[in-house]
Amino acid sequence: MRRLAALLIACFALIILITVVHVPSAEAAGNSKVWIVTWDYRTVYSGKAFAESDNKITYEAPLTIHFENVTSMRVRFLDGNGKVVGGQDRNYVLTTGRGSVSYSCSVPAGSRPGTYKVRIDAKNGKKSSTYTFTWKVTKYVYSATPSASMQQKINYLKNKLPNGKYWNHGVKGVTTVYLDNGRTTTISSSRCNSWSHKGENFRSSSATCNYSGNGYQCHGFAMILAEYTWGGMPRESSKTYDRSVVDRLEPGDVVRYLNDEHTIFVLRVEKDTVYFAECNNGGTCKINWNGKISVSSLKKTFTYCYRYSMR
Repeated sequence: MRRLAALLIACFALIILITVVHVPSAEAAGNSKVWIVTWDYRTVYSGKAFAESDNKITYEAPLTIHFENVTSMRVRFLDGNGKVVGGQDRNYVLTTGRGSVSYSCSVPAGSRPGTYKVRIDAKNGKKSSTYTFTWKVTKYVYSATPSASMQQKINYLKNKLPNGKYWNHGVKGVTTVYLDNGRTTTISSSRCNSWSHKGENFRSSSATCNYSGNGYQCHGFAMILAEYTWGGMPRESSKTYDRSVVDRLEPGDVVRYLNDEHTIFVLRVEKDTVYFAECNNGGTCKINWNGKISVSSLKKTFTYCYRYSMR
């Protein structure tokens, strides 16, 4: 009887042992799924962009990678040539087939513009799947827009000194303009007489061009705009001859260029284009609020700048 019981126990143990030995390698049931949730709580699926930035500074993107039916993952951050960026290559061995892990990728300052990718090679036992998420990196382009208070002042000046009018006097259709900072000036519907621009003797009573801030025509007009927006006439302490300042102009700056031939008042900078107000472009004292020029073109003939930030 004892021998029979021992035999039965041994057979039972063998069955259990055989059962354990033949369990297949861990593999979650069903097809694998991988998606990410960004730092700003957006859910992004494979093939979609999760970030856009320029390449001026180092940007970091903390991500949460969610998965289903995945037993291991390799996560890499790749550039446009498929090379790993800055050693950002990480492996995850997952204890459960469903859950999430944290991953953070970054674009170093000065990286080449292009499409970067988070590539996830997910395995489910012997099965493997690849998921990619894109980060678009553009070339840094400087921009500068006016503050709300600056824009309010600009709008006021545009109303008082309208586009297409002439900043002059002593001609037909002259109107006196009273600014709320106590300044008085004039505009008209008639261009300046040709003598005013050929004779260069602007202090003559025959001259019809207006004057402000030790300057006639374009320079005087830019200075009267600066005086209003700055709260006072630009001082010499705000003046710079450093050509590199053109790369970081701001609303309110007064720029002299064309090799000391023309002056403009900067309204804003957008995508390497400087938008400005001016007077007398073409020699008629005409007001223009729609001027624009590329940063590179402005830099070529730059003379000096009165910086709003140095007021």
